[in-house]
Amino acid sequence: NDILGYYGEAVFDELFFWDSWKHGDFIEAFFDVFSESLAYYAPMEEVRGNTIPGAGLSGTVYNNPVTVKGRVGKGISLNGINQYVNLFNPFADLRQDCFGDLEKCEEGGATLSFWMKIGSKDSKSDMYYFSSGGQTEKSHGITVLWKNGKL
Repeated sequence: NDILGYYGEAVFDELFFWDSWKHGDFIEAFFDVFSESLAYYAPMEEVRGNTIPGAGLSGTVYNNPVTVKGRVGKGISLNGINQYVNLFNPFADLRQDCFGDLEKCEEGGATLSFWMKIGSKDSKSDMYYFSSGGQTEKSHGITVLWKNGKL
């Protein structure tokens, strides 16, 4: 539990983010060949020290989450108690681009794709699975959460 609510138990794998809208056919084809239009990529294959390496995006892990079998290779397992990953661009303030502020997206939107296996849920609590800074009404970004029994 943190000031935002409860952390959700989950395994994450293969996070992709494009700063433009992409059709489902594009996403399916993408897994065969990487696209030049990809803004961020975090494969979640390994933890180096306390960092998850990625393309344009890195992650700092907290409270020792481990890698487990994922949908593609390995994924990061979060225990739902106190583990989380802080994704960031080491060279930029995410609030200055589409990933941190959706109003800055070009071409009519953005596309976020990742695999997530949800663990146990407490139906009485809000649980945060992913956020790029959009977890409060006054902030910007993207949030994936369990709220009122819905994802």
